[in-house]
Amino acid sequence: MKQSASLFTKDELRLFYQQGLIILFLIAAGLIATTAIFDLSDGDRRLTALFYSSSKTWLLTDSQPWKWFYEFGTIPGLLLTIFGVIVWFLSWFKPQLASWRRYILVFVLTSVLGGGILVNGILKDYWGRTRPRQIQEFDGRWEYLPVYKPGIPGKGKSFPCGHCTMAFLTVSSVFLFRKSKALAVSGTIFGLVYGTMMSVARVGQGGHFPTDTLWALGIVLLASTTLYFFVLKPPLERSVSSKNLTRTQTIGMSFGFLVVIALMLLLFLTRRPVFEDHKHGLSLEGIKQIEVRVNFDWQNITLVPTQRESGSIQTIVRGFGLPDARNRIKIERTKGNNGVFYLNYQLISEGYFSELNYDVFLVVPSHLMDRVIQIPNAKSDL
Repeated sequence: MKQSASLFTKDELRLFYQQGLIILFLIAAGLIATTAIFDLSDGDRRLTALFYSSSKTWLLTDSQPWKWFYEFGTIPGLLLTIFGVIVWFLSWFKPQLASWRRYILVFVLTSVLGGGILVNGILKDYWGRTRPRQIQEFDGRWEYLPVYKPGIPGKGKSFPCGHCTMAFLTVSSVFLFRKSKALAVSGTIFGLVYGTMMSVARVGQGGHFPTDTLWALGIVLLASTTLYFFVLKPPLERSVSSKNLTRTQTIGMSFGFLVVIALMLLLFLTRRPVFEDHKHGLSLEGIKQIEVRVNFDWQNITLVPTQRESGSIQTIVRGFGLPDARNRIKIERTKGNNGVFYLNYQLISEGYFSELNYDVFLVVPSHLMDRVIQIPNAKSDL
């Protein structure tokens, strides 16, 4: 069955575009104004410092429910995206769902294009903003960069917050108000609350600055607004074809659907949380100097003094990867006749990780704290 379609008028189209431009302007103006306030007041560092303790640890790293947000907090957004793809596919075969088709696509494409490609595929890798735990104010080695100043690509992945983008995702359901006010209101409120909690978690873990989380929300709003008003325009589709698809169309649609679902499931698998704790003892009696060779950035090492003559080296790994992804430690410990302790410490990753963070704690006797020397590594295994 096929319903007759009627085109919208030029005046309706002009008014619709004007509304979209106004909303985009208000979102952009709000983001720019808030960013300026944070910059002028040094709000990023001042608010983030509230979560950094005197013991040089981040307050929300291992406490619940904040740890859950880091490890599993993106899964609801991924599942909702998969559900949206399924509903969109079914809309071609069930006439009662046909009028929802473009509305569902606004949500799905906001997730895929905004959260997947723009945030995680482009901005995080190429903007180069250092994370809070990497800057000098929080015992890192790199300089702080304001959100509007790009850094060296790959050196930092703080901007924007990928976790928060997925947490704020259901805010895009505000554009369902023409179809269901209940869904629009409940989805928007849930997205704001859930996204705010995710933002607190990521800032409190030293992973992001407040403006990173603010722009995560902004990107969701900008992407969904653009899709709604200028790409898909669901309200202007006054009638929807509910004709039966041909055999060729059905096969093509089914194949495309299976490919999309497979990609989403693969993405889901790469969000498997990884936590590893590797610890090795060091016999340092009679040692006068420690020479250390590692295959990762020296800034990831924290020197910890002890009153004992023995020491240790501990690596805590956090991240996300495929089920078979893991890390192993290759360590060589040698005592020289000249009182020098040689430590060759290699962290080797095996399998695919979508995100990998590690902290290394080198515990040494207090009198050796200024006698630890870094030896450059000729080849990195990371």
